[in-house]
Amino acid sequence: MHDRMAYMEKIVHEQKDEIYQLRQEVTLLRSQVGQTSSQTKTPTQVSSRTKLSNEDADDDVPLKHFHVEHSIHQIKKVHPGSSSTFASVEIVVNNEQEGAIYTDSNEGTHDLNAATAVVVVWMNLGDVSFVRTSTTHPPSGSIRSDDGGRCSFAGWKISE
Repeated sequence: MHDRMAYMEKIVHEQKDEIYQLRQEVTLLRSQVGQTSSQTKTPTQVSSRTKLSNEDADDDVPLKHFHVEHSIHQIKKVHPGSSSTFASVEIVVNNEQEGAIYTDSNEGTHDLNAATAVVVVWMNLGDVSFVRTSTTHPPSGSIRSDDGGRCSFAGWKISE
């Protein structure tokens, strides 16, 4: 059990590095479209992508089953007077929705809620998985990811 916890902590630290790199990319993209504010923007579509490649596979173990998890950790109202803030986030594999989560904040101006979903999918080398805000139920308000809590998306190989 302790080995498993240490392994998971290692994965979390590795993902923090990836999140930092993604933040740098977002900052660059915002500056290119005139959104230079450090405040969280209302997303039209938030997406994080993972593609399986030869580097992901061991030489003698075929890349088949993956446990894929995504979560939205904090949702915050945009304006104190708004009626509610919510987001529906989908996990997509090869352009097919495989799962979704919904989180809603409606109790006050600083109400924060979280949601997590776990999806087990069959994936092959070259398959693409990502999370995005729902295309049919657009979010209202902003999705927070800061030192108080992070949005995350991860996948693990669970069988051969």
